[in-house]
Amino acid sequence: MTEQPRKANPPFDRDDADILFRTSDLVDFSIHKLILSISSPVFADMFSLATSNHPDDWTNENGVTIVTVSESSRVLELLLRFLYPVENPSVGTLAEIADVLEVANKYEVSFLITSMTAALHSFLETEPLRVFAVACRLGMEDDAKLAATHALALVESTALGFHFVDEMKDISAGAYYRLVRFLKHGPGGPPEYSSFIRPHPHDPDRGALEVVHPDSPDRVLKAWTAMNLFTSHPADVVIRCSDGGQLPAHKLVVSLMSPVLDEQMKLLTDPMPILDVSEPSYIVQHLLRSCYGFTCGDYAFARYMERTNPVVHLVHAARKYKMSRTIENVRRTIPQYADCSPELSYFNAAKLGWVDEARRTAMAWSQSGDFKEQNYYSQLETVPAKAYFALLKYMREVKVLKELLDNRFKGRPEERQMKNELYTKSLSDIPLHLL
Repeated sequence: MTEQPRKANPPFDRDDADILFRTSDLVDFSIHKLILSISSPVFADMFSLATSNHPDDWTNENGVTIVTVSESSRVLELLLRFLYPVENPSVGTLAEIADVLEVANKYEVSFLITSMTAALHSFLETEPLRVFAVACRLGMEDDAKLAATHALALVESTALGFHFVDEMKDISAGAYYRLVRFLKHGPGGPPEYSSFIRPHPHDPDRGALEVVHPDSPDRVLKAWTAMNLFTSHPADVVIRCSDGGQLPAHKLVVSLMSPVLDEQMKLLTDPMPILDVSEPSYIVQHLLRSCYGFTCGDYAFARYMERTNPVVHLVHAARKYKMSRTIENVRRTIPQYADCSPELSYFNAAKLGWVDEARRTAMAWSQSGDFKEQNYYSQLETVPAKAYFALLKYMREVKVLKELLDNRFKGRPEERQMKNELYTKSLSDIPLHLL
């Protein structure tokens, strides 16, 4: 049974409202355009349009426009109570301040941005790392720098472990990398960062970019048709990609691999139907390769290792179309490339939430001796900070294990085999706390 929307708390349930906001958790707020327009230029511009252009907007039985918004009812009610001539809500926790500040920035409510920023700053002395994470998430560069400076003072006087707090799960590993470097060197040491949120020229890139110059639609089509799959059995469907590329295929083959695409193709009635998808040609090519039994994981890595990295996009598309065999094919491939490109393999596994594969690639990376905490990788900008924190913690535990065994065996040749066996066994017991 479909969940029905419910009315918001007073005073956002009045019958004289001239617009209705429906939140992400299906709560209807009956509100007044004039009140919102006075405080927010974003709302003013929205309401100045004669009609809504949003495909999800419609009118209720009273002719009042219903606008779907991404906010939860809790956050929207906090915002509206600040805008309406009613008593301001109590906002005391850092989490509440961050929520209100985020929505105030979105709708450009200047007085609320000012007051909530001041409230955020009140936590600088006691919770600088949490303030840093909130500032990074909301794109507030100056506030992130201020928080990092306060965190530096706190780190010097207390033991803050690996300097990770729960709010950092919402920021990039790149921002976290720059914070770690800053806390290690201080504002006067190299590198002196002018930005925490964005990459810095001091960050030498040691990793392949996630996607760099993917093949053009024409080149993808040429490579696809050169596989001679349609000589004996001509294609009976065309997959039209988001970049305009059109790739031929067989309906039966595609339908067996994807129940989602199967349902979509059943709606097509033309003799040579065209199926529109929202992915570009170079991703659709990998999906089709998997439909025809080719090892798309191997191909995706080997073909694009030096120029592009389509693996994450490929898996997201495969999940969307419920192509389970494709997903497992790629999943098995990731650890195979840990020796030649451990950073790419680890960050791919981390982004996809594959803990076992991430741990296996982290293990291979630790054994290669190539990992250095000061090294920067461009993939850090597209993975969550928790993935990098988990890697740092894992590598430090490996380092402790090595030092422990070195001290125990003192390099005696006759005990070298025992040391290596104990190291291998102990290494397999070190966890990777990715999630």
